[in-house]
Amino acid sequence: MSERDVPSGGTPLHLPILLSSRSRGTNGALVQRTDRQGDLVITAKTVTDSHKRSRDEIHRQVEAAFARQKRGELELAAAVYRRVLAEDPNHAAALHYLGLIARRSGNSREALRLLQRSIEIDPTDPRAHNHLGQVHTDLDDRRNAALCFERALQIDPNHVPSLNNLANVTMARDLSQAIALYRRALELNPSAGLLAYNLAQALSEHGSF
Repeated sequence: MSERDVPSGGTPLHLPILLSSRSRGTNGALVQRTDRQGDLVITAKTVTDSHKRSRDEIHRQVEAAFARQKRGELELAAAVYRRVLAEDPNHAAALHYLGLIARRSGNSREALRLLQRSIEIDPTDPRAHNHLGQVHTDLDDRRNAALCFERALQIDPNHVPSLNNLANVTMARDLSQAIALYRRALELNPSAGLLAYNLAQALSEHGSF
């Protein structure tokens, strides 16, 4: 009988004393003792799956895949995320990054689903809210896009991409607010040429440039 066959209720199994009496640590190992008859007892509650990867190891693997994704290696990165999600369907970062690949591939509906699921699991990442807002923008849903960018800024008021994106979707209804958002973003990142260009365009439309 393998370790995986040990009953889940904590019922002891009596094995011949021919097995080594040496105990292994409690980190994914068996804790052994002998009963009064001299038989080795293994309690099911002490057995864990030694093949299960640690959360830190999975995190490192996902972030390494994201670095490859940013270099354009989308298929390789997506394969890593799918393997992680097969093991842990609630891994927020893997869902998030797979959603970015779906968006880049033109599959906005799948990107929407993946990013919404990622945020359900971890609502504290401003990047995920920002990226979800971008998908709503792709779908010409400016109202929900603005809500996503605003949520990102509630988490991190200095999140420059969200400031820029909120300004983009705000221009049509409130040009003055858009200008204020562009200015704030440019203060935080003065070397960003795109922000300077967007601010100049907004000021031109406003007649202030």
